Amino acid sequence: MTHAHDVGPSTYGRSFDTVGDGFIIQRISTGETYAVHLKAGVFPKPQAAREREMRAARARGEQVPAADIDAVGEMANALGSRLLNARAEDVLDVQRLEAYRFIPNDLFGARGDVTNKDMPR
Repeated sequence: MTHAHDVGPSTYGRSFDTVGDGFIIQRISTGETYAVHLKAGVFPKPQAAREREMRAARARGEQVPAADIDAVGEMANALGSRLLNARAEDVLDVQRLEAYRFIPNDLFGARGDVTNKDMPR
């Protein structure tokens, strides 16, 4: 049985956040792979609703009041605090993925984030 605390970014080669409301994490050297998602009910419905409303307003070209942005920011901070202080198994569903194949096509070419890493400052 795999427990949520057995899976962490510090022990794996890469994480992938392109799978909806969760992510896939894989140890490149062994291929061991897990899908990780928030458990149902962890993400607050009022926060999700307000975020949807704000995105819809922006898509219509409307301004979003600063007070609304601040309120959603406070909700996000509260959720972040809750997640950071919770036991992983209380907030995450972790499923082992058998025979998952990662094709690293995004690794081709120079990495822009490290281009000037060693330049004198």
